[in-house]
Amino acid sequence: MTSTQPHRPSRDQDERRIKSAAHMWRVSLDDAALSAAEQREFDAWYAADPRHRLAFDRAEVIWGAASHLTVAQLGYEPADVPTPMVWSALFAKLRRPMVPIGAAAALAMVSMFALWLGPTDQHNKAAAVAQARYQTAIGEITQYQLADGSTLTLGAASEVTVDFRPLQRSLMLTRGEAYFEVAKDEGRPFIVAAGDLRAQALGTQFDVKRTPTTFSVSVEEGTVAVSYPMTIDGTQLGTRSTATLEAGTMVISSLMQGLQAPRKVDQVASWRQKRLVYKSAPLSTVLDDITRLSGLQIDIDDTKILELKLTAAIDGTDIRHVFYTLERTFPLQVDLVENTSATLRFRASATQ
Repeated sequence: MTSTQPHRPSRDQDERRIKSAAHMWRVSLDDAALSAAEQREFDAWYAADPRHRLAFDRAEVIWGAASHLTVAQLGYEPADVPTPMVWSALFAKLRRPMVPIGAAAALAMVSMFALWLGPTDQHNKAAAVAQARYQTAIGEITQYQLADGSTLTLGAASEVTVDFRPLQRSLMLTRGEAYFEVAKDEGRPFIVAAGDLRAQALGTQFDVKRTPTTFSVSVEEGTVAVSYPMTIDGTQLGTRSTATLEAGTMVISSLMQGLQAPRKVDQVASWRQKRLVYKSAPLSTVLDDITRLSGLQIDIDDTKILELKLTAAIDGTDIRHVFYTLERTFPLQVDLVENTSATLRFRASATQ
């Protein structure tokens, strides 16, 4: 008696199916509003596997850029281009009446289709592919040299995944903060994702920060193009807001407020020297920084505390002094327990 093992797809086949599904979802979301059942199905697929999220985020970048980028700038490796099933859906969409699409976008799609038909093994073997994950512990700040010659400085308790391809350099900040010094390579856009935020740069130095409620980009040198879904009353729409940041500017985005207007910033990534510089920063951001630097468990007895705005420059290596600054600036009392936890509350006189 013999037994047979069920056929399991190869890793390459599995990756291709994931990429195809990502493109199908991207087209569906762009084409029309999903039904409640379809939205639940997409949400479940997106959350089921980190590879799903990465593939969809990359597909979103590609199709979001297709209307104004050349094929060389699209940043997609020929082996990664969608299957014929996906292209059938795309071209069916193009044939529908009243669907606006520029000639450049149509040419880009056709050219990408041609690339998909003709990749060679020699091309794939010669592709400069680099994938890695970098992470730091609480209080740790570390600098890394990336495969393309760029430099990554990773903040405390932070994590970045890197996926470099022949035509695009994709990075994802999954938590914390990171500073990028980008090696110039005009043929391979350098794109950093943090949640729904996207930041694209060519030869520049910039910082990306992710907190539980906000995403931000600050530019020290060069130019960075930032995009984030348009938001109305906390609901994200199908289109994206964009902003171009020059040196000395920053932008903040959140689910509730969307992409805010760019503003000037005096210092970029001062946290590299463990110096915390804030300008009208919500206390929620300040407390998130303190947690990543110190590992303290911080509790608050009133959510209004998180809405307080701080403008200050603080030595991040002296946590007691940080709390002392908060007590002097706001009507707060901080109870610090053996450098393991802290509780913030309004002083009794402030609540009367």
